Amino acid sequence: MVTGTRYLPGGGVYGWDLNRKLTSRVANFLAATMLAPTSSDLTGSFRLYKREVIEKIIPQVKSRGYVFQMEIITRA
Repeated sequence: MVTGTRYLPGGGVYGWDLNRKLTSRVANFLAATMLAPTSSDLTGSFRLYKREVIEKIIPQVKSRGYVFQMEIITRA
């Protein structure tokens, strides 16, 4: 899996208001605290998975809405 992140030096977001940035940071903090992943950005959408990996993970996903991103990266 290859993933991009907004939270390392050189990363970031453009055009987001303070509320959106705060929501993203809080969601990533909570997920990192509860799931202890090795990724620094659980809600980012810049990811590349091997086909075999995503085909194995998708049938196991139980989350709905944006939470599915966190579940998929944690399972991967």
